[in-house]
Amino acid sequence: MQRITLKDNREILRDMGLKMPAITPKYWSAIQKLSARDATSIVFYHIAAARNGQQVFYNELKSLGYVWKNNKWVRIQKKAKLPR
Repeated sequence: MQRITLKDNREILRDMGLKMPAITPKYWSAIQKLSARDATSIVFYHIAAARNGQQVFYNELKSLGYVWKNNKWVRIQKKAKLPR
């Protein structure tokens, strides 16, 4: 099976009339985390970002308990509630 490159992704989006989102470290890290979690192709996330903006992924990761810290997404440890 052949890997799809960023150039291929850009061409797919262009064929759909969409513009490839800027590949920033924050965006790239976000879509890699979500892609691995959901076992979904990265091209899906490029399409979604081109249609809805990159902020959608940042909000999704935040809702899953991640924060952007030191140039990477880090899962926050929730403090355990003490029994009364």
